[in-house]
Amino acid sequence: METRICVNTYEVNIWCDECSKKPNPSCKLKFSGVVLTSFPPQYPHYCELCNKSFTLLKKYPYIEYKE
Repeated sequence: METRICVNTYEVNIWCDECSKKPNPSCKLKFSGVVLTSFPPQYPHYCELCNKSFTLLKKYPYIEYKE
């Protein structure tokens, strides 16, 4: 039996801790394209405004679904 559920789609982003004190859309972290093959994998990101580097356990942005 098939059922259908209405879901909402969200894009999840992360912002630079240093720059985001002032509202600026350029403070969004950008994925560098490199994956560190540790366990668990790590994903380097950088701030488009201040160029500060962050290594995170998730790759941003990602899509999330909620009922």
